Amino acid sequence: MKNGRYFLWGLSPVVLLIFLTSFSENVAAQQQITALSPTPASPAPVSTSSEMVQVPAGEWKQMQDDMKKVQKQMAADKEKAAKKAEEEKEKKFKSPDTKLSARFFFDGAAASGNDTADLMSTPNGLVNGSQFRQIRLTWKGSMYNMIEYAASIDFGGSDYAIKDVYGGFYNLPCGVSFRAGHFKEPWSMEELMSTTDTPLMEKSFLNSTKSLVGGRNNGVMLHNWHVADRYTWAAGVFAASMTEKTLNCFDEKDNVALTTRLTWLPHYVQWCDGRETAWHIGAAYSYRKYDRVTGRPADHGTSLSFRPVCAIEPALMNTGNMTGLDSMNAFQIESALIYGSFLLEFEQAFLCMKDERCTAANGKPFVHAGFLQASYVLTGEGRKYKKDGGIIGGITPECPFVRVCTDEMSVFSGPGAWEIAYRISWADTGELASGYDPVVPTTYSSKNGFMLANTVGLNWYWNKNVRMMFNYSYVKADYDGVYDGLSAKEHVFATRFQVVF
Repeated sequence: MKNGRYFLWGLSPVVLLIFLTSFSENVAAQQQITALSPTPASPAPVSTSSEMVQVPAGEWKQMQDDMKKVQKQMAADKEKAAKKAEEEKEKKFKSPDTKLSARFFFDGAAASGNDTADLMSTPNGLVNGSQFRQIRLTWKGSMYNMIEYAASIDFGGSDYAIKDVYGGFYNLPCGVSFRAGHFKEPWSMEELMSTTDTPLMEKSFLNSTKSLVGGRNNGVMLHNWHVADRYTWAAGVFAASMTEKTLNCFDEKDNVALTTRLTWLPHYVQWCDGRETAWHIGAAYSYRKYDRVTGRPADHGTSLSFRPVCAIEPALMNTGNMTGLDSMNAFQIESALIYGSFLLEFEQAFLCMKDERCTAANGKPFVHAGFLQASYVLTGEGRKYKKDGGIIGGITPECPFVRVCTDEMSVFSGPGAWEIAYRISWADTGELASGYDPVVPTTYSSKNGFMLANTVGLNWYWNKNVRMMFNYSYVKADYDGVYDGLSAKEHVFATRFQVVF
């Protein structure tokens, strides 16, 4: 036993040496494995040095030749574009830039009303029918980038009518433009707006006062309509009253008018899709002096006539020729809001007359007319605000009803553009009928009073040149004078097919 104990003590150093040797080898192997394994928290760095690519000499030369050709072509295209722009610029100074346009409106209407409406719609009473509302040719252009000119004639209705015939200067160094001839006075945004762009078939009762103020007359005008940004102004001297069927205006004494208009755009933003947000306000004033030496109005054009918002139907209110009208001060205010596809308009005019035949009104009758109108484009398009005239433009469908792909000559069809509109319009001529005596008339007509019209409309724009319109109007007229207490009520359904090119 003692010898065995000595044997174990002698074997212990050998066992300990073997254990330590094995442990050290395991530790060394583990360290080598750890060194070879990637560390997740410390990714390998990315090399930022550029790589060299070897290209054969032939390919490199071809690439350089191609690059030179592209640069040469780009320079040639740039020179060609600059030359073309210079030619276009010289063309404006060497030859007139003239455009001939045409339009026609084909209308149909059906009306019904009470006995008073049938009585007042003389001589034929209420009618159903159709007519070409407008067949107009317009020749318009410019030359030298400074001279403008226009001439238009309309064959619609039952007779022809001369419209615009004028010439003038614009882009003058002073910033003021000049116009002379036969054209619209600077009065009312609705009156200055083209009938091809209006939301409803006919303009409001305010437009019916253009025979007294705001229509087309011979005159001269200064304005800044070609350079305006947030405001416009215009002022002119015109004949006080004349018809559009003649360009002549002869009188023995007074027949002159001074008309001015000022507009401002307090807010304007153009959306990324091309639509706009705009707030427009404006005002106009006109002083008019009439010739009464010959005992007649100037060129028999001084009267008021109000139709039930349809040119086919006869007028429900009518003053006849106002031979006692000596002078007039007219005021007009306007405002419009465009918000994308939505449009809201308001206008009001006040006509303060001096008339010797209106004894019941102390010789100073007061007439007013106005409207409130709203429209909305269901398909998303919006109307544009025209800064150069302080008016509102029309609608161009994004997906026309019929369009042609010119590359493949394929015909496509879309919804076009759809618009709904509503307007309430009013006119008051009651003071012109005050004290009316059918035996010894001291005023103009018994068909005067207060007239109100509510109109709704639906427009279908096939493209920017063609549209169909559907209107319904409810009109009510309350009379003064000999027909005091009577009311005319009328329902009018109307439609229009419009082509402009």
